[in-house]
Amino acid sequence: MNNTWGLNVVLVPDQHSVVLLLAQSLDPRKPQTMCEALKLLASFCIVYERNGYEKVLRAITTIAATSYKSSERFRPIVDALFASDKQDPKRELACHSLIFINTLTNTPTDLNFRLHLRCEIMRMGLYDRLDEFKKIVETSNNEALQQHFKIFNEIREDDFEEFVQRFDNVTFNMDDAQDCFDVLKNLITDTNSEPYFLSILQHLLYIRDDFYFRPAYYQLIEECISQIVFHKGYCDPNFANRDFNIDTSLLLDDIVEKAKAKESKRSEEYEKKIEELESAKQEAEAKAAHLEEKVKLMEANGVAAPSPNKLPKVNIPMAPPPPGGAGAPPPPPPPMPGQAGGPPPPPPMPGMGGPRPPPPPPMPGMGGGPPPPPMMPGMMRPGGPPPPPMMMGPMVPVLPHGLKPKKKWDVKNPMKRANWKAIVPAKMSEKAFWVKCQEDKLAQDDFLAELAMKFSSKPVKKEQKDAVDKPTTLTKKTVDLRVLDSKSAQNLAILLGGSLKHLSYEQIKICLLRCDTAILSSNILQQLIQYLPPPEQLKRLQEIKTKGEPLPAIEQFAATIGEIKRLSPRLHNLNFKLTYADMVTDIKPDIVAGTAACEEMHNSKKFSKILELILLLGNYMNSGSKNEAAFGFEISYLTKLTNTKDADNKQTLLHYLADLVEKKFPDALNFYNDLSHVDRASRVNMDAIQKAMRQMNSAVKNLETDLQNNKVPQCDDDKFCEVMGKFAEECRQQVDVLGRSWITPPLAAAEMIELIFLQAKCSCKWRSYTKT
Repeated sequence: MNNTWGLNVVLVPDQHSVVLLLAQSLDPRKPQTMCEALKLLASFCIVYERNGYEKVLRAITTIAATSYKSSERFRPIVDALFASDKQDPKRELACHSLIFINTLTNTPTDLNFRLHLRCEIMRMGLYDRLDEFKKIVETSNNEALQQHFKIFNEIREDDFEEFVQRFDNVTFNMDDAQDCFDVLKNLITDTNSEPYFLSILQHLLYIRDDFYFRPAYYQLIEECISQIVFHKGYCDPNFANRDFNIDTSLLLDDIVEKAKAKESKRSEEYEKKIEELESAKQEAEAKAAHLEEKVKLMEANGVAAPSPNKLPKVNIPMAPPPPGGAGAPPPPPPPMPGQAGGPPPPPPMPGMGGPRPPPPPPMPGMGGGPPPPPMMPGMMRPGGPPPPPMMMGPMVPVLPHGLKPKKKWDVKNPMKRANWKAIVPAKMSEKAFWVKCQEDKLAQDDFLAELAMKFSSKPVKKEQKDAVDKPTTLTKKTVDLRVLDSKSAQNLAILLGGSLKHLSYEQIKICLLRCDTAILSSNILQQLIQYLPPPEQLKRLQEIKTKGEPLPAIEQFAATIGEIKRLSPRLHNLNFKLTYADMVTDIKPDIVAGTAACEEMHNSKKFSKILELILLLGNYMNSGSKNEAAFGFEISYLTKLTNTKDADNKQTLLHYLADLVEKKFPDALNFYNDLSHVDRASRVNMDAIQKAMRQMNSAVKNLETDLQNNKVPQCDDDKFCEVMGKFAEECRQQVDVLGRSWITPPLAAAEMIELIFLQAKCSCKWRSYTKT
């Protein structure tokens, strides 16, 4: 152990026979030999560069599996702690065993693995006899044993405290099954792990109820769990005797990847649901706002409480005459002084004139009644009879079912009406609720007064008038459009009501002058470009604004930003700056793939041989026709090889070509390996690339022209040259590079490109070629 040569001999990479021999020497019945073996094994554990720790653990496990049980690999070491021998009064064997235990349990950096080893050692009987071992240490005269026992306890307590912190510092005994179960149950309750924990417990219930097999099952399960949890530990137990071997790393990686994919999918579903819910919420809010507008419009235009002057007239029956009353009303009082000879009474009704008939006999029990008083002069035309008794006011109808007339309330102020439809008493049944209803008993002056105050119609009328006047007031303030049409104004209003709603018109103008792309997004710029009025209208709006004439808000905005010179080119240039990166990202991979595919097709000898073979077969088949002796064919013909069938209609020319290449030209059989970029190039849209290149070239030229025309700033806030100048230089360089890579590729690729898709008379397209 004190020289490199000896370590290299003992701890060779491929063999550890010496370590196995030392592990086999761990026998408490031979204390001296075991002491020396423990010293060497403890030393090997700290040789990290040669995996000494792993080899020691593997050796102990292997010897235990061949000698007794691998699950009790630490049994001889624990037994050595309590071994007593007259020749070992200082307990040297116990001291070296404890040193070895401390070395094994304290060397790993993983807390879980240290706890696992310590628990395994404690299960070998040390836990039950720990107090006994403590007495042995205290009674011994071995200071080293006492020191290492102190280290054992201190590190054990430190690891336990660190472990307990994971469980919110809940104190529990790791060596007690019930405590461990309770902590574990509390740890996974209401989490995604709970159903799996329950499934594990359920599977444990299925173990055979056999005296011998049950412990074996639990030992196997314990080993399996330890291998899964500590699969990256420092040991590699031998499961050959248990017929159990599993690669947990691949299994765990697969589970993690599946969990991540599932979580990602779940997140996408949640985001989609959130978007749907947000859309539904916005739709509901829009509908609610729309209904509120309808309600306000109805209140403003229509439905108000009816005024007292428009209430329908109600015929209230007169009260019956008092008992014993005469058949004629009492005479009117005498006229006031100065009013003698008042106006004559109205003439009698038709059929009522002429002399008065004799009065009818009085009703039984009524008596004749007193004679009428003498008529005052001028009160009646001479000879005019008084009205008969039958011409009194109408009689009160009799209410059915004993109903009594309802109390009439005296309300001082008019109130809102309960617009119900009353039930006629004649239509009520005798058992109806309304017949027995006595709501007058519930009346109290306090809440009736409050009711009259809250539901008075006068204040509401004033508010309704105000509400009716409000739209009119707004309408009066609204200024008609002077230059813009309603559609253009509406589009600009939508734009201003979006991302720019928190900015004033001057602030938007300053953002345009400063080329502030942090506020002016591509979407805003595109809408401004689309909805911006033409220069003639902007000029007219500026003239109106200069004169001080009122303008609507939308036209004020247009007039404000119209003060910027060359506004439309500026908007296009700013939008080009924001979209340029996306344009390059879209076309650059396609350009690379297309160019590489052309070079591969031109340089591939195997593909050239296939084309030559097809030309040969075609010329041979066209012998004697107008297409014979062709020098080449349109590349689109490759997709038509399947249209030519043999005489038996069992095989096509493509099948024949494949068989021919396989039999006669096997060197060209795998020609597709030379065309690795063709698959990507088959999805390239040539028209889109050329269009994008033309757009970028045109945009860069326009930007350079505008920079020349805007050398002098319009104002202090004008940062166009400062912001766009550097971008123009970088953009020109990159566009030129892209143009060169696409328009002027190497000569061979250029010839192939011209052959494929630049032939004016050829109907072949790029996609049809690359997809063959």
